[in-house]
Amino acid sequence: MKSTPSKTMSVKQVLLTVAKFGVPVGIVWYLVSQIQPEQWSALQASPKEYSLLALAMLVGLAATVLSYLRWWLLVRSHNIPLTPTEGVRLGAIGFLLNFVSIGAVGGDVFKAYFLSRRTPGKKIEVFATALVDRVVGLYGLLLVASVALWMIGDSLAGDDVAMIRTVVYSLTLAGAAFMLGIVLGGSLIDKALDRIMDVPMVGPFVHRIADPLRAFRHHTGAFMITIAMSVVVHMMLAVAIYFIAAGLYRHPPTLPEHMVIVPIANAVAGLPISLAGIGVFEGALDHLYAKLPQQPTDASGTIVGLVYEMVKITIAMIGVVFYWTGQREVRESFQAASTAPAES
Repeated sequence: MKSTPSKTMSVKQVLLTVAKFGVPVGIVWYLVSQIQPEQWSALQASPKEYSLLALAMLVGLAATVLSYLRWWLLVRSHNIPLTPTEGVRLGAIGFLLNFVSIGAVGGDVFKAYFLSRRTPGKKIEVFATALVDRVVGLYGLLLVASVALWMIGDSLAGDDVAMIRTVVYSLTLAGAAFMLGIVLGGSLIDKALDRIMDVPMVGPFVHRIADPLRAFRHHTGAFMITIAMSVVVHMMLAVAIYFIAAGLYRHPPTLPEHMVIVPIANAVAGLPISLAGIGVFEGALDHLYAKLPQQPTDASGTIVGLVYEMVKITIAMIGVVFYWTGQREVRESFQAASTAPAES
């Protein structure tokens, strides 16, 4: 007897739900199993500063809300109606979806679908804001790491540090030239981009990035402000993780060192390897804790990263409240984003 389409869909939905929650749990279980006994002993022996852990939660929450407002400013620069409160509400739901979504439905896709349904005729601009928000966020991360590396100077030495310094500086300069050239450039930049867009494989990628950025030529002030906001967001996240490390261990890496370590770990976690970067961030943090600090640290990057994930999940619970108390329009946008191909 053949299965009906409804039964097939039901099985797919069950498997997808299991994957949504089973994969992150499996990754966390694996990370915990890899923690060495001496690392657990060091954690247990260290006096805990719970006030610093609470402060890490507050700073992390403030940084996350500021990232929501960054996207709201990009939206408003295109004269798309959206109040700051709505921007925070949609940002919170999107942040939640980054933890439980596989495939098309992510925070950016949901927000873009929601606004495009509310503002007919602004679909391209709406999806552009979501894409540019990601680009600006990544560039702010590179700026924080670059400035921190420059301020630390020669106090950090070694081949690994030299390689990291070269890569971060190069990406930061290249990103600045690319974004400023597209946003502030004129007809010469347009002609050059048109030629690049005809190149196989490279052209489609440049097209997806360049067109949304060129739309901000008439909103350069807002664009520059969002870059500054992104820098502040990533500085605050580094501070939050430093507070976690200082709250758990006697000798964590210093705050300036966290300004280098955390942006790099976040950049690695942004790669589409695992759900919400879970597992990747902890691994990167643990590796950088072993390589970058000038003085040896007793802190485990894996443990600090896992605590940070708990902080993020706690913040994401705010999105649950917004989702369940949202209007039917929110639910319909979620369903539309779930069944349609990604457009950004």
